Amino acid sequence: GLALAWRPETRPALAVAVKRGGLLSAGLVAAIGLLAIVAWRLWFTAFHQIFFAPGTWMFNAADTLIRLFPERFWMDAALTISGLTLAGGLALALTGWLVQFDLATVLAPARPAPQNPIGERPMSNKAAREARQRALARQKQLRVVAFAVIVVGVLGLAASLLYSGFARPQLAPLAGKVIDVAADMAGFDLNLIRVKVGQPVTVRLTSLDNEHHTDGGGKHQWAVDELGLNVVAPPEGSNAVTFTPDKPGTYTYYCDICCGGRANPTMQGTLIVEG
Repeated sequence: GLALAWRPETRPALAVAVKRGGLLSAGLVAAIGLLAIVAWRLWFTAFHQIFFAPGTWMFNAADTLIRLFPERFWMDAALTISGLTLAGGLALALTGWLVQFDLATVLAPARPAPQNPIGERPMSNKAAREARQRALARQKQLRVVAFAVIVVGVLGLAASLLYSGFARPQLAPLAGKVIDVAADMAGFDLNLIRVKVGQPVTVRLTSLDNEHHTDGGGKHQWAVDELGLNVVAPPEGSNAVTFTPDKPGTYTYYCDICCGGRANPTMQGTLIVEG
């Protein structure tokens, strides 16, 4: 639609349609955002009840949508998409307005040669056409610049939102041997950890889920019963535990807070202590 509306011979109705379509898109996204703010708890709880049956960890087909965003809860992805859609709708509305303004100028009926004051040579029709063409050329340049600014702005906003939505938090350095483990509703990012007997090691657990997670509140756990280890990371935060294994063996670590707990294979991992 934008490509067609850019042509001078296109009917102005198309430009109007592009403008109204952009405004409608922006309005719909704003309305959805308002409903989410007003009825956040009800809306979120209903969504969670649809996709998670109480006491089960098996994911159904619809749940694969959540797995598309393993590093953040689904609401972060929804907010990112809504922000991009809103920015795109506003950009489309602005572009439609620019196209409509330009078409109104191009399709305006030709005006007669202006009447110059006495003593000055009247402007010929050819000179008037050339002046009109120069004015249209300047408008075209401005239009191209405006469109380029819009495209760069939307792409920059998209990159910023995607980076903030999916980038892992920066963790402060810790002394000694540190093993970083991240957990979200899809499970641990490490399912196998190897350590040595007699060597102190720190396991730092980072939760990638936020506090809006109704199943566990965004917290995650890293626990090994045989070694008496148990650490809980707050929503979108980190916590660490330091220990020195004293005998070799193979142990199971788990998270029993959300998403089916330790019964869920993705919420388990293997710790191997080598002699």
